[in-house]
Amino acid sequence: MFNREILGFAFLLLVFGINQSYASCLTGGDDVQLCETKEILYATGEGGVVADKAATLASVAKIYEYMRNNAEYAPYQGARSSSVNTVLGMRGNDVDLASGLIAMLRAQGIRSRYAEGDIRIKKSQLSNWLGVIDTDLAVAILRDQGIQHIAEVDGDYVAFQHVWVEALVDYDNYRAGNTETSVACAVEEGSCKWVSLDPSFKLKVYKDTYKSLLKNLSFNYGAYYNAENPSSPEYVQGLKNKNPLEIFEEQAMEYLRVNYPSVTLEDVIDQGVIVKDESGLLPASLPYEVVGNVARYDSVSDHDTQAGNVAWTKYLTSTMRLPGCSAIGLPSYTVSLAELSIKQLTLTMFEDNGTKIFAHRLDNTQVGSSISASGSITFICNGVSTVVEIGTPMGVEVSIEAAPGDDPITVKYENLTFGGYYLIASGGETSNWTQVKRAYNKLLAANEQYPIVVDTDGTIGVAGTAYVDMNANGSADAGDTKLLDDLAAQDALTGGAAVCCASGILHKAKRRIAAL
Repeated sequence: MFNREILGFAFLLLVFGINQSYASCLTGGDDVQLCETKEILYATGEGGVVADKAATLASVAKIYEYMRNNAEYAPYQGARSSSVNTVLGMRGNDVDLASGLIAMLRAQGIRSRYAEGDIRIKKSQLSNWLGVIDTDLAVAILRDQGIQHIAEVDGDYVAFQHVWVEALVDYDNYRAGNTETSVACAVEEGSCKWVSLDPSFKLKVYKDTYKSLLKNLSFNYGAYYNAENPSSPEYVQGLKNKNPLEIFEEQAMEYLRVNYPSVTLEDVIDQGVIVKDESGLLPASLPYEVVGNVARYDSVSDHDTQAGNVAWTKYLTSTMRLPGCSAIGLPSYTVSLAELSIKQLTLTMFEDNGTKIFAHRLDNTQVGSSISASGSITFICNGVSTVVEIGTPMGVEVSIEAAPGDDPITVKYENLTFGGYYLIASGGETSNWTQVKRAYNKLLAANEQYPIVVDTDGTIGVAGTAYVDMNANGSADAGDTKLLDDLAAQDALTGGAAVCCASGILHKAKRRIAAL
C-alpha cells in the first residue's frame, strides 16, 4: 500500500553593501532594488499573482494602502514567508509584510528596500496593535517571540527593533495623488525621494464587550505536561495528543458555556477592525518615533550578511535517521521557511538510470545529501552491517529555527519505513488558507491527469496494488504502471497536499505551537 506521511509544524504565536547584493537576485539583471529574491517574488513561479495585484492597484499610494489596510500583523522575529504567501494570505510580521509590499512595488518598477531601526510607541498602542488588554503582556509577547532591542521607557512607552519599507518615488506627484505625470525614479534627486512606508503597524477598534471574560481562566500546565502519565496526581483524562491551544480553547468554551451561555469564543477573541488609511496619498512620515540609526537592506540576505547571529532567515532541516544508529551520510536537507512556503519538500526513494536513490526533493528536484546504489544499500552501524531495504524501519528528525538565542525546535518521527514517500511541510506563518485553495486546485488537476485504480483481485500483480490508469479505462490492466513506480504521479497526487494537510504535534507551550 502506498505509504504517505506528512510532517509539519504550525506556529500560532511566532544601508548595506550593494556589492554583496547581486547574489540575491534570482533572475537576470543586477539591479538589487528591482530584482526578485527568494522572499521577494513577483514574476517567478507563482509570483505572477503579486504582479497582477500590483498592476490592478496601479499606484504606489494604492499599493501601500492595500497592504496597510488589509494585512494582519503577527508578532515574530525574522522572515518565515515569501511575498506570494504573504500577499495571498494577508498576514505576517514586519519583515514578511515588508517583503510583500516590496514585491508589489518592484513589480511596478518602483525601487524599494527594507529599513530597520528602533521605534518608540506607547504601551497602550502596542497592546492595541497586538490585540491584548494588558500592556505588560504585550511587552512580554515581544520578548517571547524574540523581538530585539526591547526597552521599556518612562513607564508608558516601549522601544523595540522594527522593520518597514522605503520606496523611491516621485514624491511630489504621489503625495498629491497624481500618478499620471510621475517620474520613473532611478536616483534620489529633485522630486524623487525615499519615502518610508509601514504595512505592518496599524491600530484597531475593538468592541471590548467580552475581552475580559477569560482573564481569570488559567491554563493547567501540570495536567498538560502529564497528559501521558496516568499515574501522576495532575493527570486529566482526555488531554493526550492535544496541543496547548486546543486544550485551552476547550477549557475556555466550557467556562463560557457554564458562566456566559450566550457568548462565543469568537466574541471574546474580538480580532478588531483596522483603522484604515484611505487618503489616497503617501504618508508624510512614519506613525511612530524612530530612535537611533536606521539600517537599509536591498534583500533579506543582505541583512543576514551584515547582522551576524540575529538573522532574519529561518531554516527547516530534515534528516533521515536509522533507529539506534548515528551513522553519517543519511539524507539531509536544509531549506528556508520562506522558500518552503510555496514549495514542496519530500523524502522518498526513486530510480535514475537503474540506480536506487533515497533523498529529499524540493519541487521534484533532488536536493541535499542522499544514499544510492545499483543494488542493495548497506550501512555499518555500531560495527554491525545492516542491509537497508524497502520496509526497513527508519525515522525522520525535523528541526526548525526559533527566536534568536533559542535552540532550534526539534521533533522526531519514528516508526516510518525506508522506501516510503514522506512529505515535509511547515505550517503556522508559512501556511494559510490561500495555500489550501492552491493545493486543492493542484490536487484536482492531478486526479484528472493521473487517475488511480486498484488491482483488487490481483489481475496483473499483487492484489490491492494501486496503479496509474494510463488508458483511463477504469480498471487495472497490463498497460498501467504501479503508483509506487511513477514518481511524477506521486509528486502530483501527494505533493499537492503539502500545504493543506500539515500534521504532527510539537508540544511546547512557550512558543504557542500547535498542529494544523
